[in-house]
Amino acid sequence: MLRDTPSSPLRMLAGLVAAALAIVLGASLTSAPTASARESIASFTQVEGFHVDYCRHHRRRCAARRARLASTATATRVSPDFYGVNGQTFSRKFMPLSEWDTQLDGVRKAGFSSVRREAWWCDVERTAPSGGVHSYNWTDTDEFVAALARNNLRWYPMVSPGAGWAGTSWASPPTNAHIPDYAAFAGALAERYGTNGTFWQAHPELPSLPVRDLEIWNEPDLQRFWVDDLSGSPNRYGAMLAAATAAINDADPEARVVAGALAPAGAVDYIAEMVRAHPELRDQVSTFSFHPYGRTASRSLDRIVAIRRAVDQWLGRDVEIQITEDGLSLTPSSPYTLQDRADLWAKLALTLPRTDCRISGFLPHNWTGPKTDPTQHDEWYGMADWRTGELDPSGVALKRAILRMEGLGSNPPPTGKVSRLPKVALAAPWFRKGRSRPATVSLVVMALNDYPGPSIWDVSDICRMRIRPYSGLLASAFTAM
Repeated sequence: MLRDTPSSPLRMLAGLVAAALAIVLGASLTSAPTASARESIASFTQVEGFHVDYCRHHRRRCAARRARLASTATATRVSPDFYGVNGQTFSRKFMPLSEWDTQLDGVRKAGFSSVRREAWWCDVERTAPSGGVHSYNWTDTDEFVAALARNNLRWYPMVSPGAGWAGTSWASPPTNAHIPDYAAFAGALAERYGTNGTFWQAHPELPSLPVRDLEIWNEPDLQRFWVDDLSGSPNRYGAMLAAATAAINDADPEARVVAGALAPAGAVDYIAEMVRAHPELRDQVSTFSFHPYGRTASRSLDRIVAIRRAVDQWLGRDVEIQITEDGLSLTPSSPYTLQDRADLWAKLALTLPRTDCRISGFLPHNWTGPKTDPTQHDEWYGMADWRTGELDPSGVALKRAILRMEGLGSNPPPTGKVSRLPKVALAAPWFRKGRSRPATVSLVVMALNDYPGPSIWDVSDICRMRIRPYSGLLASAFTAM
């Protein structure tokens, strides 16, 4: 029989001390602490001693780490293009046109540069092509893009939902036979609203803000948005992505095709299955989007790192990641508060541009919602008042974080990089004489330098480590991830 429990309270206490030492060690290895950080960890003399001992035996590794930290010590402003916001309610279906400008003015003043919304294929192309000729009605889409441009905002289109004639319903993906029609629609979007698009040529009175990113579908790994057989989604979505990428690149070589838009559950396996079915995607995908929805910044960062690893493995290390949704629905029965949402958004806004995960954009979900039906969670994600566009406390916190990162706040942008930890092997004393099973735990310290919070270190479970059978209290650090 395997023994996985301590035989005495003292052994349990020793194990907890080992875990605590590993966490603090990780903090000391992750980033050069600021003055306030040094004060907060001054009492951990034993850990500092261990760090010195580690560096005595790994001089090259520690010197390289110090050099990297020194090169990133100065504050760097983030481009306004990094931040956008979800605005699915900017449609006549949900909000009167007369209220758009008030809301969009608020979006711009909050520091966002783009608005993510569906392209509504079912509305633009209501009937199947005849004789291979497509008939598009761009009236409603033109109206939306013009409203954005008047407020110096750029459209971030999701090429979704579907069209009733191309699938089982307007909300379902196209069948295999209609994937070329879907690709044609994606290419037509890029041709009209992309670089030197026909829309901009027809409206010289508007600021030219061409579409830069076209996101292929939304959450194809969820039944709600993939209204079809979900088991076949990775294969068919891969075919849609490959076809749409080719069409968009032909229409606008400067446009960026964004793959994924995945929800967190099963996302890693989804990527693997998609690429196995369509290995050509390794050379086609340049940007991947993800919706972590961790409910806290720490858990969202955990999930982002997991996706980063999967993208590295299956699509390549040069592929950028965009976080195109994250938020909290604060229904009347929600256990979360406005402060929880403020912490989530502000920490992500301050951290994502500084990670080593190649994040190129953050679009929180979402700008506003009607908040009338307590059973409809989608109505309760909004940061702004449905009528006035005034920000709630979570929106104010996010705005302050964004303006700070853009160099427009009262405080300068935070300095330093946020990096993943080295691998660490813990020696848990209750794993005795090699008889225990190897167990995987998750421990990481993210250095949110200069974040105005109660602690200089935000602990989460990003870095996986394996507990090995060993009788000592603490083993040494291993190579960086």
